[in-house]
Amino acid sequence: MKSVALKKGLILVTLLCSIGSYATAQIDETDGVMIALENYMTGSSYNHPDKLIAAFYPEADMFLDHPDQPIFLVNPEKYAGFFKDREAGVFNGRYAKLLSLDIEGNVAIAKAEILIPKNESLYIDYFMLKKLEDGWKIIGKVAGRADSTRSGEKMLLIATDKGNGEDFSDLISDYEAATSKGYTVNIVSPKGGAIIFNGLNMGNPKHRDYIYNADFMYALENTLAASDVKSADYVAAHYVCDKDAKKAKSGDVEIDRLYSDICRTDKPCGN
Repeated sequence: MKSVALKKGLILVTLLCSIGSYATAQIDETDGVMIALENYMTGSSYNHPDKLIAAFYPEADMFLDHPDQPIFLVNPEKYAGFFKDREAGVFNGRYAKLLSLDIEGNVAIAKAEILIPKNESLYIDYFMLKKLEDGWKIIGKVAGRADSTRSGEKMLLIATDKGNGEDFSDLISDYEAATSKGYTVNIVSPKGGAIIFNGLNMGNPKHRDYIYNADFMYALENTLAASDVKSADYVAAHYVCDKDAKKAKSGDVEIDRLYSDICRTDKPCGN
């Protein structure tokens, strides 16, 4: 099958759909939405009640998980209060990652995971956001909890494609290998953003599963650029499909430097 450019071809949120001019119309709103989400994720992971208050519409409802209550409803002020007695700016063990984002006009829906290894807990948060006079605000949140043995350690998958596109099977295989070891996986590419992939076969059950996996496809559409990555945040790195001529070099100086920084002799690595 011909290579598929996600920017120009397929985006999956819950269904496979064409974006075309629609994505262009929405892209200007992404920064505003991300300010609210970053305020939430930074505020809750590094004990900044002021950022949490800034993220929410004052009368937003938050439906949280509680072992003794089927519905644990709090408002933003009460939620921010959970963090006020902790040391500001110090990481508290909550690993936050945005999994998907869908913007439609002046409303948006986002999904994030909050991993708390010390409690063996993984929370999935769904947010509703709306653009108001003072910017984008979270107007509602619902959270659910699952047991998790993940450590919070992060692995960087390096997609280089060299203009030919990454093989879809290779992307799936390397992603599964990393997640099966408990890593939180981020993907980096030379330019960041959507990457090219090829070899999609809708007759392959695993391909069908992943092409409709909104979190996985969001990761392929929103890869990190080297400038977005801090090597100290990662314990492992792996070049996608290192069996071909790429080996352990991407041809991108910054990405290769990241790989070298992450894969020191005292740290495990994918290659």
